[in-house]
Amino acid sequence: MLIGVKIKNFGLLQEFSLGLDLQDLLGLTNLKERRKLPALNPLSVFIGKNASGKSTFFEALRFLSEAISLNVHIASNQSKQGSYSDLIFNYQPEEYDLEFDLIYEKKLGEWLNYYLKISSDEFSRPYFAKEKLTKYVFNKAQMHEQLLLEIESKEGKILQVDSLNKQFFKPIQLTERKVSAINIFGRQKEYEDIGFLYYQISHFYYADYKQLPRKVSKTQKTGGHKHLNASYSNVENVIYYLKKRKPKEYKDLQKRLNQNLHNHNSIDLNQLDKLDNEAQIRYLISYLILSDDKPLIAFDNPDNGLYYEMSDSLALEFRDYTLRNENPQIFIATHNTNMLENFSPYEVWSFDRIQNEQGIDQIKTRYLGFNSVITAMYQEGIGLGSLLYSGYLDKNK
Repeated sequence: MLIGVKIKNFGLLQEFSLGLDLQDLLGLTNLKERRKLPALNPLSVFIGKNASGKSTFFEALRFLSEAISLNVHIASNQSKQGSYSDLIFNYQPEEYDLEFDLIYEKKLGEWLNYYLKISSDEFSRPYFAKEKLTKYVFNKAQMHEQLLLEIESKEGKILQVDSLNKQFFKPIQLTERKVSAINIFGRQKEYEDIGFLYYQISHFYYADYKQLPRKVSKTQKTGGHKHLNASYSNVENVIYYLKKRKPKEYKDLQKRLNQNLHNHNSIDLNQLDKLDNEAQIRYLISYLILSDDKPLIAFDNPDNGLYYEMSDSLALEFRDYTLRNENPQIFIATHNTNMLENFSPYEVWSFDRIQNEQGIDQIKTRYLGFNSVITAMYQEGIGLGSLLYSGYLDKNK
């Protein structure tokens, strides 16, 4: 599970930090303190005004996922910006490197810290300049640090374990750096920790709803599909797959879709052609995304245009997903006060767009769980949706 992230120079995210800081983790004296740290949760909600960086953060995670699973050239060309130069802060790849610093929690007491730097050559072509993966284990009241992988340019080292369980570093040399070392070694069974990291990053799913189909066909044409694609063009195929291969999950999905809805909003999976509005299609697609097993799913305004009962039902489904799956994680960006009513301050982060002393826009984040007034009002029964509507959650309040 991703519990902390820092990003440098991805668009507006010049000095961006969200969730747990590594120094706070290293300062632990017992594992009980971990729960008090401001880490990203299985369910994390992001609020903030328009253009405050929430979507940019999700786009940065998608870029990272594609850079790791494919290569950095493809990821740059497939990004929203269309090129590496356009996604770098101030459009100056010759001046700024792109950096990611991520903390993953494998289980309580065991963490992975992955640092990545992407630079560009004289033709603004990106490459992996540096990668470093470190493992931290809290044992016997002490934090133990172990380097697993480090590579700069094309040379580095990787931790090996021989037949006698003796550890040593093996030198590695790579011929080119469009492909990450995490991609290369994460596919090899012997590197269990690198494989865990590779899976976590490469299976990220971003639901941005920008390509919602206008209607859904009653029948599919090319057979069943196990996974919903990024453009949502195979809705019929995914439903067909569930119906034929996972009938129990199919029946459960049909029940969960409608258990909190009135008749006029209900959805019959056997009559998909009767879905006649965007809200129902958006609602159905959200549930189909949650029918798959992904380590991290980011939903960008999933409640846009939904009637309050659909919004509330979807919020319940988000929480249920984190309970019925093993180590899942959901990020939600929302402006919806009804949706926000379903969460506590300990699950919510506010994004703020401010100007630094040089007049440059910066994206900063605030953890609402650290605001004693907000948490006190929440405990007295005042929901976060009401506080958002009143403007109380704005930075200047």
